[in-house]
Amino acid sequence: MRGWNLREIAGKSVINKGVNGDQTLDMLIRFNRDVIEEKPQAVLIWGFINDIFCSEKNDLLKILDASRENLKKMVFISREHSVQPVLATEITICGPKGYKEAAVAFLGKFIGKKSYQDYVNKHVRNVNLWIRKYAKENRIILLDFEAVLSDKMS
Repeated sequence: MRGWNLREIAGKSVINKGVNGDQTLDMLIRFNRDVIEEKPQAVLIWGFINDIFCSEKNDLLKILDASRENLKKMVFISREHSVQPVLATEITICGPKGYKEAAVAFLGKFIGKKSYQDYVNKHVRNVNLWIRKYAKENRIILLDFEAVLSDKMS
């Protein structure tokens, strides 16, 4: 994540090549240059929420299938170059903050409308389930950010 200004974690150097707004295809395109050429011991592969934000509803399932494939390719490339892949789940987006927003959200649900937050979070949770399963099946270290950082109400 671009905004994180880490230089080291537990005595290990950190190189942050995250780009705000990137989708998984953008990450994959940059992967050899930004990761493999740096010859790191490990790489954190984190990010697919922009694939949701930037997709049309009609294309989203196809886009998320491509997102999963892009994540798998980054894991494969990492391992091919003896770089330890580390996967991370995404964090769900927060719900309404004030009384007005909460009332609008309640009324929307009451008349059968789904909020943008619910729409995004549904897809985030589905892909996160896949990431957990994929990480377990392929013995990949997982940072389960959703489990520890997401708002329980979102």
